[in-house]
Parts: sequence; structure tokens; C-alpha cells
Amino acid sequence: MKKLVYSSAISASVNIIAVTVITIWADLAPQFKSWVASLTGHHWITKSLMAVILFPLVLGLVYGFSRGEITDKQTAKSLWALVVITIVGFVIILGFYIWHYF
Repeated sequence: MKKLVYSSAISASVNIIAVTVITIWADLAPQFKSWVASLTGHHWITKSLMAVILFPLVLGLVYGFSRGEITDKQTAKSLWALVVITIVGFVIILGFYIWHYF
């Protein structure tokens, strides 16, 4: 069970980083945003589908490549990393849009 929690936390962290990067990149590069939107009709739908595909893909890779027993310390570190990455991603996107607004 710890291995699944560990893998899920890492996968969620990767997803947050990917969505944060693509969100900002798309707003800085209109051609990229148009390309992303052209895949599904809207850029947010494409990002959502990317996250839906990326999460189980990374989860499976981390789960499959994790050797040995996952310790409580590793699990706790992965969960704390997820919390920090979530907060940092939020602050980056919020800061970008505040900067972009002004």
C-alpha cells in the first residue's frame, strides 16, 4: 500500500508541474496555445486530458520501477513534496496572472 501512495504522490507532483508549465507557456506563446487548443477544441480540455493520461502513466512507471520496500520516510517525503509542489504551482500561476494583468 505504501508503494501505491508513494507512486501516486510522485505522479500527482509531475502532473502539477506539467500543467503549471503548459499553462504559463500557452499564455506566453499564442501559437503553442492555438496548437494545444486545436487538439481537442479548447486548451483547458487538452490540458485536462493530458493530466488524465499522464497520471496513470507516471504512476505505473514509478510503481513498476520502484525496487524494494518503500519506507514510511520515503512515503512521507513524497507526500510533503506533493504539498510543497502544489503550493508552489499555485503561487506561480497566481503570480503569473497577477503580473500578466498589470
